[in-house]
Amino acid sequence: MKTYDLVVIGSGTAAQVASTRVRRTGRTVAMVDHRPFGGTCALRGCDPKKMLISGVEAIAAAHRMQGHGVAGELRISWPELIAFKRTVGPPLTPVSGHDRQKPDYRGVPSVAFTVPPIASVGLKESQAQQQGLKFKVKSENTPNWYTARRLAERVYGYKTLVEEGTGQILGAHIVGPQADEIINLFALAIRHNLTAKDLQTTMFSYPTGASDIGYMV
Repeated sequence: MKTYDLVVIGSGTAAQVASTRVRRTGRTVAMVDHRPFGGTCALRGCDPKKMLISGVEAIAAAHRMQGHGVAGELRISWPELIAFKRTVGPPLTPVSGHDRQKPDYRGVPSVAFTVPPIASVGLKESQAQQQGLKFKVKSENTPNWYTARRLAERVYGYKTLVEEGTGQILGAHIVGPQADEIINLFALAIRHNLTAKDLQTTMFSYPTGASDIGYMV
């Protein structure tokens, strides 16, 4: 019977990172998985679900634009959408793919890929209070901003936490169009200690979701 230094159960992103690092040390590794290689995230979770939501986003956008220059009804062809989903490959997720001895989780965003998306990074208001931090909260419901108006989207809003004195971004929470992309810039700010002034004085391309950031802090 052949023996191994390490046996990894599963073949997802975490298993691949662990097995790769052990192999680099010259040790032998066996990976066991009764399902197709790649794991839940790459084959059935993170990436595939984004392929599916693309169809939903297209339908939702068409419905919102009814009476605003778009006419006719669209429908989802589930067999075609499922076939499209199955063309995705098994890449590593950003966090699991970071080759670090000790992971740095500062500024790691979280997104719920709903329509519209909900995104968050950093501290919640209650967490900042528990840590005894002094900070300013800015929160608005902003469906009248151009980012939402051009899509006829009625849901758009944000809450940001900025530390007093330093001006550093403690947390950002957004719901609305492009929230899943806008949150990445707040993640960058938190991870690299950028301040509210840094964001306010950065010239983002306009009109884009990123150009709203300066008004959110």
